[in-house]
Amino acid sequence: MDVSSKKCILHFNTFEEGVIFYDDMTYSMLLEFVGKRFNLDPNVRFNLSFNLPAIERDITNDNDVEFFINCATNSITDEIPHLYIHPPKVEARIIPGPMVNEDASQDDHFMQGPWLQAIVYLHGEGVIVSSCLGDMKKYCIKGKLELVVGVVKTCTPNSLGDMTVTLKDPTGTMGGTIHYKVFQDEKNGYTKSIKVGSVLILRNVSVWTPTPSQHYLNITIRNIVKVFDKDTEF
Repeated sequence: MDVSSKKCILHFNTFEEGVIFYDDMTYSMLLEFVGKRFNLDPNVRFNLSFNLPAIERDITNDNDVEFFINCATNSITDEIPHLYIHPPKVEARIIPGPMVNEDASQDDHFMQGPWLQAIVYLHGEGVIVSSCLGDMKKYCIKGKLELVVGVVKTCTPNSLGDMTVTLKDPTGTMGGTIHYKVFQDEKNGYTKSIKVGSVLILRNVSVWTPTPSQHYLNITIRNIVKVFDKDTEF
């Protein structure tokens, strides 16, 4: 079977990139392609739409993809089609059936601005994000985690000036302590930005493991790459 190709411009946040797609592409293939191209979190379902002269339409199934390709192929203006990747509409998200609290991937935090902006930031740095908090055997090497991206679920200052926190990613949760020196320099803004709902990007974090099944993060100022405030918009 002869499969033809067509050029398309992909848009994701501030990124714009020309790609080639094929007329036998399905909706699932398109989602997988876009996810790999922009290193999108597989637990987040992004919305797709396309734009051609006088045509603007959401892409939600195979028929929409076929319509998009037909419009692009048969466009009399010969203009390159544009495909847009949008963040999910959180207010429209409905999960049928009972919610399972232990399933971190179901958390709305992973569909909101701080988490999405953290993923985009790391993508811009050429970093592939792999959630790790639920798989210490794989990711904890010589007592350290190379990269942690986590939502602050709880945070409580202690009597020593440190902060006890619980971080969460799509694979699980983990407790830890943020050293008091992180909050001594008000210029870095961490005193105000590190709170419930904010997202931390951490590097080379030490892990204390008192038992094989217990793990705690020891977070110092050197570990903090970036903090996204809970009110960060995408």
